[in-house]
Amino acid sequence: LSEEHSQLLINGKNENQYGTIVEEESDRIESQVIIEQRLPSLRVMGSLIFIQFSLMCCWSQLETIASLLAGDSFGWHIHECNVLFICGGAASLLAYVTFFFASKRIEDRFLIAYAIIACVVGLLLMITWSSPLPYLWRFVAGYLIVNMGFMTGRPVTFALYSKLIPEKNQGAYLGYMVAGGSAARTIGPFVAVFCYYHIGNGMNTLALFGSIATIMIICLIVMFTLWSSLIPSVSVSVSVAGDKGKSSDGSVSFHHSEGLSMHVDKANGNVSKTSLA
Repeated sequence: LSEEHSQLLINGKNENQYGTIVEEESDRIESQVIIEQRLPSLRVMGSLIFIQFSLMCCWSQLETIASLLAGDSFGWHIHECNVLFICGGAASLLAYVTFFFASKRIEDRFLIAYAIIACVVGLLLMITWSSPLPYLWRFVAGYLIVNMGFMTGRPVTFALYSKLIPEKNQGAYLGYMVAGGSAARTIGPFVAVFCYYHIGNGMNTLALFGSIATIMIICLIVMFTLWSSLIPSVSVSVSVAGDKGKSSDGSVSFHHSEGLSMHVDKANGNVSKTSLA
């Protein structure tokens, strides 16, 4: 081959016997299909931040008032309260291990719903009212259940939020979530102390735990309202290599070696894919 002809071949062109330059298309092509992540709505992001705020507020109130409530109601001292906190830590660890394995089979939105329901049940058990079950056992059971619900709900909410936000500016979006949790950690203890000491007539636990349980129920309603939007979109990048042929009507066909046939019509801009399996 001449040097000029070789150069034309390198550039993907060939010269026929009449001197006309004809474009040559390579026998192998590579196609890339990309499905981009959709941007989440402000309602979805705001709802998850609100859920995170509510969970952190619930925990901060319980953390602040548990020892005081146990001391005033049951005469517990530091030793008994420490035993309660150790049991709460063990319950949180059990919940975390359960969540680790359950997250592989159960969607995040279901885990968050279960965690919120657990927190509501635990908070209602800790309210002082007449019940066949002694208040001591209701208090301990409620404390452990809230610990388990919080330990499940907080990381799953954070995980789902991180899956829904776009990859660009993730630091800013995650900062909003952290700010919501920090606000709850700041506000929660003040609300707990105010409700416990300034609301008398045995209504302090109802005001404290009942109010946060109501907020958690609102979170559950918000979740069910946006249920279909709490599914992360999948970002996929697939490379397809195959043989390419050109038909008489100007359309191009790609035949994938693994059983996928893709037809591209240049005139109409249509793309069709057929499985050859």
